[in-house]
Amino acid sequence: MSIARYFQDLSDLFGKPHEPVGIVAANDPFHMVITYLRSLINREDLLDPFVKEYDKSLTLNEKERIIAYVRLYASFEDVIVHNKPPVVKSEYTKASLRDDVAAHVAVDKLPLLVRLFFLKEPARRTTLCFVVLFYISEFVSSNLGAETCKRYIAELVKGSVFEKIIIPNSQPNSVFLQLDESLFTVNEQESRFLWLRIFLGLFEKVRASLGDRLVKQHFEQAYEMVKQTNDYQIISELFEVFPKDITEKDRLQYLSREELEKKVIEATREEKDKRAIIEKLAHDLQEKVGDLHSSNMNILAYEKALEEAKANVERQVTERTKQLLESQERLFKFLETIPIGVFVFDRRGGPYYVNATLKRLIGNDMRDLVNLLPIKRAYQGESSSARDIEIDRGEKRIQLEIFASPIFDSSNTVEFVIAAFHDLKVWSTTYIRRVYAS
Repeated sequence: MSIARYFQDLSDLFGKPHEPVGIVAANDPFHMVITYLRSLINREDLLDPFVKEYDKSLTLNEKERIIAYVRLYASFEDVIVHNKPPVVKSEYTKASLRDDVAAHVAVDKLPLLVRLFFLKEPARRTTLCFVVLFYISEFVSSNLGAETCKRYIAELVKGSVFEKIIIPNSQPNSVFLQLDESLFTVNEQESRFLWLRIFLGLFEKVRASLGDRLVKQHFEQAYEMVKQTNDYQIISELFEVFPKDITEKDRLQYLSREELEKKVIEATREEKDKRAIIEKLAHDLQEKVGDLHSSNMNILAYEKALEEAKANVERQVTERTKQLLESQERLFKFLETIPIGVFVFDRRGGPYYVNATLKRLIGNDMRDLVNLLPIKRAYQGESSSARDIEIDRGEKRIQLEIFASPIFDSSNTVEFVIAAFHDLKVWSTTYIRRVYAS
């Protein structure tokens, strides 16, 4: 299937002439989405900001309106999935809400950037990458010519299934990119490899012609177009295929809870491995001392060998200790930068590490945290979470969501418990604030 059928018209992404508000509202597929989402929220005070933003979006030109639609849907979604009946009619996850909307509204009629919310993998990744490539190709074509841009991309996809994105025998200086639905069946590993080759290769080719500053500027603009209008699940698809100079600065703030736990567990295991090496060196030293005692070496030779062995072990212990401290320092610096409160408890329930975000969130008095249910369950070897937990801090009551997981030692005993905290009130209003800030 060609892009003409699947995308309707590329002008729904890059803009049309301004139309009167009445005509836009009457012909607007997104109006049906808004109507359905409004029916899922029971509180009028929560609906008022969304209604005003939608009315405002109808006065914008096509490109600005579509970006406003994406932000508006994300804000609606955030409110619905972070509330329960009777505030909303039913309890949803993001995935179940998107499936429900798709079952009641013709989402295939929506503008492409809005439609990304409802596509499934691998169609979403392929579509997202194609949109970004199209945006970048417009910049390259305007600076180096459409034929040069076409040649660059054709060289990068030559011999692969992605040769289909080039329109054969396209007219000079006309649109030459297309997307065939057969590309949605390419396996995930191959698809990511090919998009990585396309973006990195195009980045280097254009940099050689236009210079580092200009190519970075326009790749960043393409990334920002997606970043400012989508959630983590969509944005994260670009992390694996886009130049790291463009995306690396944003990776920390978009870390999921699972990625955070994985990084902490990996660092903890690295620390345990280094401890094991030090213990083995000490054991080897004891064996060498035993061997020396049983030999016929004279006392001078024995003392010299012992001093050399001790010096060697001390040198290796010093090096390993330095590496361990550096690794621990990198881990703690990493945890200080994330926007989620993190508390690591030791095997006795005492504090092993607390990041600055958690201190700002609930203050310095954390003695009662170890008694929270998710943390107690983690000491029993279970990962769990809890919402709507309230912590009293004098005149202030903080409503938290907590995730806690155990970290086991080599004997399968809980050695640490890691807990992540975030303020539900701040979390649930993030997207509304983005709308007003924009």
